[in-house]
Amino acid sequence: MDDHSDRMFAAADLGRRALDMTPAEIFVVYASIGGLVTVAAMERFFAHEGELPDREYDKLAAALNDEFLGQSGDHPVPTSRRLDDPSAITDLAATLARLPGRGPS
Repeated sequence: MDDHSDRMFAAADLGRRALDMTPAEIFVVYASIGGLVTVAAMERFFAHEGELPDREYDKLAAALNDEFLGQSGDHPVPTSRRLDDPSAITDLAATLARLPGRGPS
């Protein structure tokens, strides 16, 4: 995997863990907004054994952010374009740490 793919995984996994959701649970939200990869591909992605195209990662980020909006009113998971900035993961971790009852475990 390249650095961009590693940052996609890190951002999505930080968000998913902060929400305390399984890959299967977030897949349901992702699929409901038009995500096109299979649940098996999503599980491989969250096992850090597969990659997502930028467009599908952006749908995953939107799904995670929808969950954050419903729970905390924030939308911290960056889009794939924002991940070109290496500080995006640090910024995400800092944002998650400030959310009440949130943050990576």
